Amino acid sequence: MTPALLSLMEVEVRRSPQSLRILTIIGVLLAIWSTVNGVYILWFGGYLPSLPILLWYQAPDAHTSSSFFIQIQPERVAWPLLVLGLTWPGALISMWMGLRWGSRLVTVLLVLSIPVLGLGTLMAGLGWVCFATAGTRRWLRQQVDSHAI
Repeated sequence: MTPALLSLMEVEVRRSPQSLRILTIIGVLLAIWSTVNGVYILWFGGYLPSLPILLWYQAPDAHTSSSFFIQIQPERVAWPLLVLGLTWPGALISMWMGLRWGSRLVTVLLVLSIPVLGLGTLMAGLGWVCFATAGTRRWLRQQVDSHAI
């Protein structure tokens, strides 16, 4: 075989699945959404105005968010949202590097993103679907195995 043909075959073998790329885009969007919400709460003392979607909706006074009759003060979720948003990039990078803890951290962040973010609930659900596909799991397993010593 010619070297060009061999390198083309190697690229095809190592190519990431579409679901993993979609998961990465979702992770970046969740990171931006969480960080912007956390900063908005710290600066303005209320939730970022958004559409009422799924479990969470904005109360009329914009100082509390209600879900199943639970009142959550914005100040209590500002820092957790910032931590969640700023953790996503590290998790995604470590997952792409093939580190075992990276995919585990992405799993934890997907779980934490489901109840907190409103619109993020939809994105986290789609992220779970992408993460659970056979192509993504196989690619992650191959990456971790190739980095094992």
